[in-house]
Amino acid sequence: MEQLQAFQKQMPEFKQTMEDRLKQTKAYEFQFVVITRSTHPRNQYNYLVRSVLKLAVAVEQDPHVAMVVMNVGAEDTQSRRISELVPVKQVQEGRVENETMSHRKYLGKQLQDYATALGLCAESFAQYCCIPEDDVIVSSHLLFTLRILLARIRSKHGDMDRWGMLKMYYKEAWMGYATEVWYEPVVVGVGSGTATFLVCFLRTRRRDRVVVRTAFKALCLALPAGALCVLFSYLVGRPNLLQLRKAIPRLHAAVSPAPTAITAGILYPRGTARELREYMLDLLHNGSVLASDIAVGEYMTVRHLATYLAVPNLLDHIGFVSTNLMKVRSHKEHFGVWMP
Repeated sequence: MEQLQAFQKQMPEFKQTMEDRLKQTKAYEFQFVVITRSTHPRNQYNYLVRSVLKLAVAVEQDPHVAMVVMNVGAEDTQSRRISELVPVKQVQEGRVENETMSHRKYLGKQLQDYATALGLCAESFAQYCCIPEDDVIVSSHLLFTLRILLARIRSKHGDMDRWGMLKMYYKEAWMGYATEVWYEPVVVGVGSGTATFLVCFLRTRRRDRVVVRTAFKALCLALPAGALCVLFSYLVGRPNLLQLRKAIPRLHAAVSPAPTAITAGILYPRGTARELREYMLDLLHNGSVLASDIAVGEYMTVRHLATYLAVPNLLDHIGFVSTNLMKVRSHKEHFGVWMP
């Protein structure tokens, strides 16, 4: 808990500042609602503390951002300590930590919790609502990159913001070369081959004045060079290559359509958040229980809303412990492409 104490010393007014922003009646840009559910297997890793402190540092200096933690489990030591530093909304009191429930009941609870988080967004004056889970670490340049991506999205949809969502995280292991990115190896091969051809041609041209012969020699080197670069990109893996773009916000892209799986961190326009909440409540009322990510994907499909994925990720998933099965998963599943 040394991190909490250091944060409290550096930014003692942060909680009051966030509460004032949440209460304001004038429009602001972003509202972050961090969903957490305390359980002993997960608390030992201090997911919530690490996630909230990183987000707090990222938004503290920006007057157009507010954040709140929504605890849908029992209040425990970790959530109480966090509540001293940031606003915490306790949704359900007295939940038994080791409560067992059927899979259907669990999905219904998950859907209800997500609808509640969307409700906090719908009631706010924020233009955009972001709902990250409590086991993700945000990028240091999160807000700057989001504004770049949103500007590109708005240029396609105008001022109405009638689009669905911007996903900020997708499993790196699922972001390899596939049919939808077939052009990337082509670009790598053609780009590297062309560069090799030009370098070889210009260097050889100084010694050999016969253009055809010089071009042929350069081409003989360019073709295998392009093939080797494509092979190298496959061996390294697309997820690893994408990581190289993380440090430069302007190299991020908003790829459409976004995959439906995973709700680790999604940004919605406020109007979409309001309508999605009603859709989820209707599902619960009609007894149609779905996983939250499937429900989100179904809503976007039914309403024909454009969806986007931030590439590379704006979040890192640090969760080793499943919130569903309450068991420790393989580190290979959640650590991203950089294996410890």
